[in-house]
Amino acid sequence: MAPLIEHLVSMDNRPPSAPLLGLLTTVLLFLLAPCLRAADDWAWESYVVKDDHWLASSFHGRKQFTLRIGAGGAISELRDVHEKDQPLLSPSFKGEATDRIIQWTAWSDSLTHPVAALPKFEWRFNVTQGGTFVGQLSPTTLVRKSPDGRTLDVYSVPQDQWKSEQQPHMRGKLAALTRYEMAEAGVLKIRRVLRAGDVTLDGKPMAGFEQFYLEAWTPFLRSPGAFDGLALSIDPAGKPDLWYRAGQNLPAYPRLKVETTKGYGAVFNIGDPSRHTAVALVYGVKQVHVVSDPPREDAANQYVLNSMEWDNGIVVLPALSLHDLKEDAIIDQTLYLVPRPAMDAEMAALLGELVKATPAPAVYPPGMQFTGELAEIATTLKASLLQPGHRTDHLATIPPPEDAAHEK
Repeated sequence: MAPLIEHLVSMDNRPPSAPLLGLLTTVLLFLLAPCLRAADDWAWESYVVKDDHWLASSFHGRKQFTLRIGAGGAISELRDVHEKDQPLLSPSFKGEATDRIIQWTAWSDSLTHPVAALPKFEWRFNVTQGGTFVGQLSPTTLVRKSPDGRTLDVYSVPQDQWKSEQQPHMRGKLAALTRYEMAEAGVLKIRRVLRAGDVTLDGKPMAGFEQFYLEAWTPFLRSPGAFDGLALSIDPAGKPDLWYRAGQNLPAYPRLKVETTKGYGAVFNIGDPSRHTAVALVYGVKQVHVVSDPPREDAANQYVLNSMEWDNGIVVLPALSLHDLKEDAIIDQTLYLVPRPAMDAEMAALLGELVKATPAPAVYPPGMQFTGELAEIATTLKASLLQPGHRTDHLATIPPPEDAAHEK
């Protein structure tokens, strides 16, 4: 806070008098007090109910939002406690636990196999974090909570084609870490680190993907009582600035480069946004950084924002469109999920700060020598590719790391 105050009081490059400094400081702190109180008064807890890992945010000691972590490390449920536990994600298509959940999905238009029974867009390679269209769950290999209880790590190995008709023809594992960090102000920081495994087409090994698309699939409930608008900008007063109405003008896959956006998308209730729950996904405004030697810029690699809708869903879709992703390459991406009881000035200010804090997604080539924590993550991901894992939507049934070690 001090650097911001110093900047504001010294913009004319003249040292302010002590009374003026005190007055400006008081005014600034008064204006920012709601944001400061919001950050201080939010809290998180993680707990197990029956066989499930849950995360819950609270404000002034009252529970606000709950999230269940399910198959492959996806967010399988998001509920609004202060609105009678209302589900905030789009309901499943046919009761499956693998689709309308907060997860990543990957596909490649350069790796295809024609199947007459499928539409042409489903001829491509397609692996989704939670599992398949018919409900086969992705295997989870490790669930680990940090000693302070603030972080939950889930390692998984999604490997089955979304459409079962493609399963005999295409194979490809993607080892993944999904890290949920329960951050300040009721913000959930989501880090996704993926390692590309081997890929085959009709039994023939492929070197990787000429083209690879990784999408942050984030499907919210579309209904008059939940969300019917998507805002890509919120003004300082907390009112939707640039926004779309579901069923009228919400764009389908506009492929907006992230640097041309505000760095977030927020679903809200058009009728009364200042008194109704809103949820934002922050993806940032920094373009993807593909590490190479020698360093080079490649327009074929882009970080874009997409969106779409259906009868009961509004989806925020930040996505990485990558060129020439090799086996053993590693992708590292950070997002922030921000559920709020209202769209207001506090939310607008918070989103602005989170956008600044969001790092550029990074893509590392095979053989990259890492140091520090990323070295341990890369090693664990590589080991996960060789493990069968547990195909379950109830992650508390998976033995903790110390027990898992004794099973070997």
